[in-house]
Amino acid sequence: MNATFELLSPRLRLRRLQRDDAAAIFQYRSLPEVARFQSRESFTADDAATLIAAQEGIAPNTPGTWLQLLLTLKDQKTVVGDCGIHFLPGDDRQVELGITLSPEYQGRVPRPRTSG
Repeated sequence: MNATFELLSPRLRLRRLQRDDAAAIFQYRSLPEVARFQSRESFTADDAATLIAAQEGIAPNTPGTWLQLLLTLKDQKTVVGDCGIHFLPGDDRQVELGITLSPEYQGRVPRPRTSG
């Protein structure tokens, strides 16, 4: 199951991973400054393809699973990073979030504008 899922803000888009996202995910997750915060020391192009393939069968709110979503700039569709939602086993009222950002966007992801 890989139903269409998309969250939009004025500047950002969060959506399910797609097979053609592998190169973009590999590009930032393979960097040493990003990989050191992951559960593995390196991240290969094959790892990106495997991550995406594994997500094809994940349904939201399935206890014990991680649902990975791609974070892009809304207008340019430029990949900023990804967000993992861990649906905790035994408690369907709580989730754990993990966010991986490309160093290019760390500290620079557009924030909501304030009026006034």
